[in-house]
Amino acid sequence: MANHGPSYGLSRELEKKNIARFSLEEAQEVLLWIEQVTDVQFERDPATIENSQDMSDMLKDGVQLCMMMNCVLENPRAVRFHAKPRMPFHKMENISNFLDAIKTYGVAEISCFQTVDLYENKQGYKVIECLRSLAAVKTELLKWTLCSDM
Repeated sequence: MANHGPSYGLSRELEKKNIARFSLEEAQEVLLWIEQVTDVQFERDPATIENSQDMSDMLKDGVQLCMMMNCVLENPRAVRFHAKPRMPFHKMENISNFLDAIKTYGVAEISCFQTVDLYENKQGYKVIECLRSLAAVKTELLKWTLCSDM
């Protein structure tokens, strides 16, 4: 991650707004949902996160996100990913593959975050909003499938 140093002026104001928009409770809820969908526990209990940096650290390699999407799609090979990424570009590629998959699944592009939002913890609230949108699309598709089966 690049060290950008302290921000001043308008940049600082935007940073404060981004921090204020992050909801710890929503982040914990989304992380628990990811654990439930994948049936894989994070190294750290989601209930113990304290800020957006903690959330970002848990998701920044993109592995859990790709695994979750494979579970949602009910295909273990639907989203290709580096299972044990060591290099930053592998981690960012995992995040990018996840984002491509959710757009194909039906999440609106405007609801999606940018790779840097997660990888460098730029806009943690956008990551949570995006994951909540994915959950909503999944729920809606499930309802549609149940209704069409009747």
